Amino acid sequence: MPTRSEVERAARELRRAGERVSVRNVRRKLPKGGSYGSIGPLLAQWKVDADYRPGKLPSEVPAGLTGAVNAFVAQVWAAARVEADKVVEAERKRLELLERVHEREAIAAWAEVDRLNEVVTDLTLKVRQLRWQVPRPPPPAPPPETPEQAEEFERLRGFVGSLPGDWLRRGGGVVRDGGSSAHPARDAEMESLLRPLEARWATERAKGAFWDGVMQEAAAVIAASKDRALGVAEILAGLSSGRRTEAVAHGGLDEAVLRREMQVRVDGGRSFRLLDDGRFGLLEDGGSPGRIEGPGRRRTGPARR
Repeated sequence: MPTRSEVERAARELRRAGERVSVRNVRRKLPKGGSYGSIGPLLAQWKVDADYRPGKLPSEVPAGLTGAVNAFVAQVWAAARVEADKVVEAERKRLELLERVHEREAIAAWAEVDRLNEVVTDLTLKVRQLRWQVPRPPPPAPPPETPEQAEEFERLRGFVGSLPGDWLRRGGGVVRDGGSSAHPARDAEMESLLRPLEARWATERAKGAFWDGVMQEAAAVIAASKDRALGVAEILAGLSSGRRTEAVAHGGLDEAVLRREMQVRVDGGRSFRLLDDGRFGLLEDGGSPGRIEGPGRRRTGPARR
């Protein structure tokens, strides 16, 4: 088996002599010869390392060969064109058929998407309705009033009752005859008495703001409905889930409570109107805020379900 150095030395000698460096010529140069399988890989590696390029073929094609080659090439090209046209036509028909199949599948998929969207909408409404139907523990009752608180309340009531009608004028702090001045300073006793009332008022203001938010959201749910009119259960299901958690701090929220609060606004001619079928609509859509039952008769009491 020849070594790498023997193969490379024989290749260099052939290259210097201007002979073609081939496996056959290298094999002839080797002292002990060798097989093509043992010489070929070594010689191929040498050609890469030495950047060996074989000599060019003659630039001129023999005159007798040109005509035959041209005729052969023309026949091959014509036959190739015919076969290529057949392949292209068959592929075009296949793609047209595949396009029709995909179009039918896309139409079916779009119809299924529309159906599933309707299912999702229905299920979302049912989930909201079920969520509001889950039994919830009643809000915690306020702690019982202690004797000290009862005594403080009675003292406060007695103190306020003993104040003169113009007590705010102490210190000249009232608006008179178009003029204005700073509010009168409250003494320490009055400050201690009014502080619990201010806390109570803050709580009432927070509760009022909460119900204003609920009513605004209820109006938005009604406005988004198809008929712009909904029953209490549907309105309750459409409220955001955050209202349920927030409602615990204000006494809870269910159908009865929501109906009561909306009826208060119907009776006051604000935001909502009550339809004959018991549903609530928006006052801005026209009609009277109360329920009309018969000529000239109005019912403003709680709506029947």
